Amino acid sequence: MKVRFMFSIIITFFSGWVSYQTVTPLFTDELDRVLFSWLPLPDVAAWSVFVLGLSASSIFISAFFYKREVKGLTKALYTSLIIGVGLGVTINYARYHFIIEPNKMVECPKKIGYKKNLMREYVSDLSLCEKF
Repeated sequence: MKVRFMFSIIITFFSGWVSYQTVTPLFTDELDRVLFSWLPLPDVAAWSVFVLGLSASSIFISAFFYKREVKGLTKALYTSLIIGVGLGVTINYARYHFIIEPNKMVECPKKIGYKKNLMREYVSDLSLCEKF
């Protein structure tokens, strides 16, 4: 049980850091680059794993302190997936509507050699697009 607890703590911290990185553009005043995807899978994955890690850690902590069996992991999994999907989709499209549209950012074009990734980079000036 201690191994599962430590594993859930490590996953929670790592996915929390990744989730924090998805939110920071919303609170930063001056941005030159923003990642966005019309299919918000990276944000959904980051937030789902973060919420799952939080709920699993709380279940393991309560089971450890009260010396009882670990229960409710399946319900926590489904609940965290639903919450994570909601948060991920909301944050992804909030970046588009509150940062990309108002600042008139443009997507890095394929002509420059920008690789086709899941997340695309939107920039304020085309000279900021990296060449590969």
